[in-house]
Amino acid sequence: MTTEGERVARVLDDCAALLEEYSKAFLPPDSDRGAAVAFADHILRLARDHGLRTIRGMNLLLREDKGNIVLACALLRPFYELSVRLLWASREPDGWRRLEFYFANEIRKWAKGCQDSPSAGLSMLGASLLQEYRKDEVKKWRDASGKAIRPAPAIDQILNGIEGHDAPTDRTGGKNSGRLIYTGFYRTICRASHAHIEPLVGRFDKAYLYVAGYGACLAVPVLLAAAIYYYSKSPRADVSSVYGRFLPLLARLAFGENAGTTSRV
Repeated sequence: MTTEGERVARVLDDCAALLEEYSKAFLPPDSDRGAAVAFADHILRLARDHGLRTIRGMNLLLREDKGNIVLACALLRPFYELSVRLLWASREPDGWRRLEFYFANEIRKWAKGCQDSPSAGLSMLGASLLQEYRKDEVKKWRDASGKAIRPAPAIDQILNGIEGHDAPTDRTGGKNSGRLIYTGFYRTICRASHAHIEPLVGRFDKAYLYVAGYGACLAVPVLLAAAIYYYSKSPRADVSSVYGRFLPLLARLAFGENAGTTSRV
């Protein structure tokens, strides 16, 4: 156990606690959903559960061994990606339908590749999946006017869109596009998940440890913001309130346990 790893793990404990707290506030109980569950309801809950498991897994890794910093970053990447996809969907016209179409297309492509595999096990899996995602299912991906719905864009385009929406304004009132916060952390997390040599050699452990903690404390409020835009009647105020609760966590990661606040979350 390392001092720095334990410090980041304590911040992640509080990050997970906030995810649970705000999930109760902004995600209606499962019993209120009824028989028919919308795609957005379903995937927001899946993302919440996956986020909690991700943060707990990162904590186990960071508390066990310094060499697990790269693994913690790699574990974070899928949850980070899912969070930004859901935020994009919650603010984009037809965003949830487009995201659902994107996932259906990805499943179909993957299933086709499995079906064509020489492995009998993969081939059977692919054939089973394709039965659920037949080509004629594409017919339902149309808007009210009958126009075909486009699938959600690739993650790079989604990140660019979020940066443009959330970028702070400069002194002239224009968007400061130079501060690519979401993309910058995503690219760094990707380097760890792709096992690039510079995170593996350990020279930048402190930086990657910070990225792991900060990335998780960014992914969680982004996910909560997606839920707020979907459910809340006053999303701007609620999103601002949620982000405000995470600022002390980010300060603790950057400057130490007592930075910005003397109380725990």
